[in-house]
Amino acid sequence: MVAKKKESPAKGKKYTGENFYEDLVELSPMGFLILDEKGVIVEANPAYYKITGYRSSELIGRHISIISGNESSKAVVNRNIREILSGKLLSHVVVSRRKDGRRAWVRLNEKRITLPDGRPGILSVAEDISKQREAEKQLLASEERFRKIFIDNKAPMLIVNPGNLQILDANPAASRFYGYSRKKLFTMHMGQINLVSVKERKKMMVEAMSRPQTYFQFKHRLASGEIRDVEVYASPIEVAGERFMFIIVHDISERRRSAELLDLRLKQQEILLKLSGAISHADSPEAIFKFALNALKDGLGVARASILLMDETKEMRFVAWMGLSAAYRRAVQGHSPWRPEARNPKPLYIVNAATHSKTRAYRSVLDKESIQSIAFIPLTHRGRLMGKFMLYYNERHSFSEFEKSFLQTLANQLAISVIRRKDEEKLRASEQMHRSLIQASPDAIMALDMQGNITFANEKAAALYGFKKPASLIGRSGFDFVARDHRHEVQTMIETAVEKGEFHGIVYAVTQQGKPKTLEINAILMRDAEGKPYQFLSIGRDISERLQAQKKLAESERLFRIVVEEAQDGMAMADIKGKYILVNHAMEKMTGYSHQELLNMTVFDLLAPEEDPVLFPRIVSGEKGRRTALLKRKDGSIFHAEISGFPIEIGGKSFVMGQVRDISAVVAAEEEKRNLELQIQHAQKMESLGVLAGGIAHDFNNLLTGILGNVGLTEMLLTQAHPAMQNVKSIESSAMRAADLCRQLLAYSGKGRFTVMSLDLNEIVEEIGTLLESSISRKVLMKYNLEKNLPAVEVDTAQIQQVIMNLIINASDAIGKKSGIVSVTTGVMDCDENYLTETYLDDKLKPGPYVYLEVSDTGVGMNEETRQKIFDPFFSTKFTGRGLGLAAVLGIIRGHKGAIKVYSEPGKGSTFKILFPVTDKAMESLVKPDKQMDDWKSSGGVLIVDDEETIRLLAAETLKRTGMKTFIAHDGKEALELFKAHAAEIDVVLLDMTMPRMDGIETFRELRRIKASVKVILSSGYNEQDATSQFVGKGLAAFLQKPYKAAQLVEVMRKVLK
Repeated sequence: MVAKKKESPAKGKKYTGENFYEDLVELSPMGFLILDEKGVIVEANPAYYKITGYRSSELIGRHISIISGNESSKAVVNRNIREILSGKLLSHVVVSRRKDGRRAWVRLNEKRITLPDGRPGILSVAEDISKQREAEKQLLASEERFRKIFIDNKAPMLIVNPGNLQILDANPAASRFYGYSRKKLFTMHMGQINLVSVKERKKMMVEAMSRPQTYFQFKHRLASGEIRDVEVYASPIEVAGERFMFIIVHDISERRRSAELLDLRLKQQEILLKLSGAISHADSPEAIFKFALNALKDGLGVARASILLMDETKEMRFVAWMGLSAAYRRAVQGHSPWRPEARNPKPLYIVNAATHSKTRAYRSVLDKESIQSIAFIPLTHRGRLMGKFMLYYNERHSFSEFEKSFLQTLANQLAISVIRRKDEEKLRASEQMHRSLIQASPDAIMALDMQGNITFANEKAAALYGFKKPASLIGRSGFDFVARDHRHEVQTMIETAVEKGEFHGIVYAVTQQGKPKTLEINAILMRDAEGKPYQFLSIGRDISERLQAQKKLAESERLFRIVVEEAQDGMAMADIKGKYILVNHAMEKMTGYSHQELLNMTVFDLLAPEEDPVLFPRIVSGEKGRRTALLKRKDGSIFHAEISGFPIEIGGKSFVMGQVRDISAVVAAEEEKRNLELQIQHAQKMESLGVLAGGIAHDFNNLLTGILGNVGLTEMLLTQAHPAMQNVKSIESSAMRAADLCRQLLAYSGKGRFTVMSLDLNEIVEEIGTLLESSISRKVLMKYNLEKNLPAVEVDTAQIQQVIMNLIINASDAIGKKSGIVSVTTGVMDCDENYLTETYLDDKLKPGPYVYLEVSDTGVGMNEETRQKIFDPFFSTKFTGRGLGLAAVLGIIRGHKGAIKVYSEPGKGSTFKILFPVTDKAMESLVKPDKQMDDWKSSGGVLIVDDEETIRLLAAETLKRTGMKTFIAHDGKEALELFKAHAAEIDVVLLDMTMPRMDGIETFRELRRIKASVKVILSSGYNEQDATSQFVGKGLAAFLQKPYKAAQLVEVMRKVLK
């Protein structure tokens, strides 16, 4: 292998070994290439130059990378060189770059060799396989085309062995169409798919194999069992010398079905056209229904159908049917799947009538009639239901969209024909009715041509103008019956009618006899088909009497408005919805709304929120009525009103006329009267109980006087060390507690005031409060809010202390075992009549300044029922209470001309507020009386007068011990007899107030008549003020309150005789 060109070997040349291999390499179609260890090209044969397109001078001495393609980088080439030089044989395909830039695919076989100079080298044998690679590429493209055509084609394709009809291959589309996997199809033959006979299949296969392409139509069975109509295009193909049948399948089921449907549609269109023509020529509704049923039979092949229309009661009634028994019709008469008032009802197609909700109730009837599927198709007009027609099937039937479309079209035509028939009947009836109406009309109706001549007149027109028959008016001029002075006005009206097409106005007419008439005329210009006017239609009404009535009505309305406007009560008229259409000035003044505001309101707008509109609906229904209600003014204030109303009718419309009177003052007066009656009843109740309590206390005090008197005498006889002295003290203590109970009874009766002083209320509060703090619960905190410099009040110290004690102890008990606060507050306030009337003691107290005592707590509070009873005697919420505490408080405050207010809510505590009238008297100091007595002696005489023997004897025994001479009498008469006999010896008389035969007052008067200088001490179980009120200014020496002790009796006697 050399760089210079060598001559071709001569024929018959004898080769040496070297020459032989050189020529073999030189002439070989394989490319030979020698590289040194660095990859530099050392030698190449002509075939290699041909592969690369380079000349030897362009390659020798160049690196092998000059011909390496883009796919082989220099690093890859060097790596291959290293592997070959290491002794590895390398066989691979590379892409070389030709001199012209084209790529060449080259298969290389390379090995290590030793170069002539002893260096290692590489021998590379190259074979150009570009054409082979191009052929492979085309083969791959061919396979890809086949895949596209066969495998990826959406049309089912099969390759079949024509001899045994075995399916050799099937594309995925065929698998999807037939429902078998491709693997399954490879095991099948065409007889399992094609429904034609074996003989016929073989005959068709022979025919198809003899032609380039053959077209067939078959029925093929799918894996699901469904039969589909198909087109088959069969072409013979040859593969590797063998002939096969290539089949393309097209599903034409839908196309064939569409064709069948088209034929059916054309048939049904023909039926509908015939039905339309038959309907237009039908002489009765029954004929229309018959045509419709025949259309169902011809168009859909149904044997049973019916038509039902709604009657005046909105119930479906059979009007036509075929194939239905009378029993079935009776059973389902009136049934409808839609409500009668349904708008735009939809058809209902029921495949299984036995289970559907609309027909399940009629299952037994349907079974007897052998009905399994039903269609309900509504007949409607402008969306409103008017009837239905129905189809019945013996077997379950699925309704196609085509069937539904046909049925809807038939329903529309049937509904239109029914409505058209009804309209025609209505039109005939309307024409007859209008002819009758024109003749019976109370208005004069005439037609006049364009010259004003009468061409038609009804009975009323003839009578109006003084004729007996309408024919008498025909041909006369309408101007003959217009008053001469007004004919120019009528001419103007006619010109207006010609211009505008109509006129309305008043015409002053005259009758044939010359009698004047005032007519209200409405005239319309009539035009022919070409639009030319040809006559007037005139409707006239005699309004002579109406005009007179209107004048009277206007005068009556004027008088009515005067009466309404001048009325002192509110007057209003409203429509039946309650909207005001007339209101008078009194109504505006009463409510505060303006006239226009009221006209924009309804009667319900004036009702207070808590009021129900019960009267207005009754009046609207035709009744008269009256009620009282709370109304709301514009400013939001509420007032009492008496409302009366009645229905009226004006101009054929119903209205409500009403009268509204403000009775707030009357209601207030009645309320005040009721409150006054309640106060009187309460006062009478309290008075009765007070008298009872006072009487009991008086009698009990008499008994206690005897006990205390004997105790006092016993104490005088015994020394302090005597063993019985403790028992005597115990008796005295019990008697004093009983005396306290009597004082409570007297306090309740209002007769418990004893010693009245002008005092500072704070001084009493501070004294009793300090004493009570040790008596109430330790968990209760006392708070005092006492206003300084209070005005003086006239009170009995002991009784007010009792009031404060009761209130504070009650407040503490209300708190119970929990922690809480009791607040005592004093102050002064001005009270008006309204404030005082809301108190528990509204005994016509005078308004003015009052000093108040307020006791509040944080206890459990009271409900309304408890608050109403707290001042009742013997009512108590405490387990051990007597129920006299607050009753006594009430009596004490009544006796002091005061008042009580109570505020309480459950869970929020209670507040008692006591009011005392302020006095102008100078304030006194609160000094405790000195109860010590000295050993006073007297030699005077005393007359003891008492109806209680015990009291007489005890008083006598006590006074004897002072040295006095005693005389005793059991009543006034006996006292006078003794006094007359011993007047000189008697210096003082101890006189009981209440006695039989002659009471203390009469006895006192007679004693003074006998001896004016005699000193009289009055003794009573009642309080001092009540007992001495009748002795004011008569020189009563003193008063001794029962029960009393011996020491008290001696002390009073000492003061009188001093």
